[in-house]
Amino acid sequence: MRRKLNRANAFLLGSALAIGAAHAKTWTVIPAHPTTHDPIYLETPDFGSCFSDATRVALAAHRLTVTYSCGSNFEPFATTARIRLGRLPEGTYQVDDTMFTVGPRAAGIQANDFSDLWWNPSESGWGLNIIEHADGMIFATWFLYASDGSPAWYVIPGGSWKDPYTFQGAIYRTSAPAVGPGPWPGGTVVTPVGSATLAFGIDGLAATLTVDGKTVTKKLQRQSF
Repeated sequence: MRRKLNRANAFLLGSALAIGAAHAKTWTVIPAHPTTHDPIYLETPDFGSCFSDATRVALAAHRLTVTYSCGSNFEPFATTARIRLGRLPEGTYQVDDTMFTVGPRAAGIQANDFSDLWWNPSESGWGLNIIEHADGMIFATWFLYASDGSPAWYVIPGGSWKDPYTFQGAIYRTSAPAVGPGPWPGGTVVTPVGSATLAFGIDGLAATLTVDGKTVTKKLQRQSF
């Protein structure tokens, strides 16, 4: 089906269908039973490029409204449109004729995705690379300089969440042969040397790092680009 659009279509979720748009009033919520930890998406069949332009989502009194416009004069084929809502607080929400409930975060699950390069701007030259996997597990590398000025690397290859904002794990020192053009000779040595407590907050990260019996606590922030 081809249909010429002479003006932008707007679809208000929770109100009447927009002029010239034939959209389903029932939406699929993904995941079906979201929690406060889950990024939430809406899906609905749509036509052509109607979702190619910027989409705006508004929330008022637990009722969601999405507005968008079609970027083409023609809608050549049927597609499935997906809208990212992001994370929502606990509660029951309505999108047009669809209602869904956001439940509490499960015990032992972190509050957010804290993946980033973390540093202290007044102490440039060292920092933490933090990668968070889909299951919430953290792998972090700590790069810094030793007392003799030589570069040093440590890894925090896992641990556990003590609460939604505090992660604890062991720190390891690693050594291995240099990487060359030939086959990898092996011989990597992994030595436990201490522990890390990473406390995330609104104002940044408080990292308590213990290596070889010496402890430092540093305030870090996400590095901007």
